Amino acid sequence: MALGTFQDYFIPVLASLKKNGMMHRRDNMDNVVIDLKISPEDLALKTSNGSPVFRSRIHWAQAFLAQAGAIVRPQREYLKITERGIKLLQDFPNGFTKEKFDEFPDYAEAWGGKRKELNSNGNNETINSSSQTPLESIESAINELERTISADIVQRIQSLSPKFLAIAYKPLE
Repeated sequence: MALGTFQDYFIPVLASLKKNGMMHRRDNMDNVVIDLKISPEDLALKTSNGSPVFRSRIHWAQAFLAQAGAIVRPQREYLKITERGIKLLQDFPNGFTKEKFDEFPDYAEAWGGKRKELNSNGNNETINSSSQTPLESIESAINELERTISADIVQRIQSLSPKFLAIAYKPLE
């Protein structure tokens, strides 16, 4: 089974908290692992910088749910479902995306809600956000930049004259 996006874990995180009451965030993660029968192979998946993919996605699901007021952190490292979280579970048992949170004014204040930018025509346009976690988006952007820069450097070197390459080449001693 492939891992879902962080948004796919909104319902399992909320369901675990509804079933178990206030719990440590790691216990919540472990409960989701058990409930969804996440395989050891999926748990072993790492991002390009070595962080566990599943734990990162659960962490971001918990963070987004907290900012949306669906869960609270009554004390450090502990989570508890709120009335809003219970309502989300009832209204969307098959899941929902983070765009649902834009309906909550307190979420807009916490995360900036929907961001708008000017498009090429000078009109405001809502930015479509990815289903990646913020960390995964940063890593993807870094990887894309590295690929682009590498390809650009190779292209520039290939376009240089052989005379320049002979001058620039210095054998290691």
